[in-house]
Amino acid sequence: MRKEFIIGIIIIVCIIIGNIITQRYTKKSVEGMNEKLEELRESVIQQNEKEAGEKMKDLTEYWNEKYNLLSYYIEHDELEKVGVEMKILNTNIEIKEYELAAEKIDKSIFLLEHIEDKNSLTTPNIF
Repeated sequence: MRKEFIIGIIIIVCIIIGNIITQRYTKKSVEGMNEKLEELRESVIQQNEKEAGEKMKDLTEYWNEKYNLLSYYIEHDELEKVGVEMKILNTNIEIKEYELAAEKIDKSIFLLEHIEDKNSLTTPNIF
């Protein structure tokens, strides 16, 4: 009986530690994406084509890097929504539709924050 209790405690501690690690990585990734999206928004508002293109390239590279690890523990549908918005955002910047690009930036930020909130260990998410 004592062995089972100790093994159960070890499993619970491992789950909590894993959850803390994944939450921190998710939060760090979302903050990094949001910073890059805000920088891109400034370029889009100024309608600076060259700078917006460079920022979009950096954003895409950052997203691809973070996507690989996030996809291990976050629903693929949630990540796919962000990926679709990024593709549309890239297209809007390429065709110089800056108003639509600003809208997609806002939607991408909302989706990223939703992913962070959905995967956090809070009472509403547990029950």
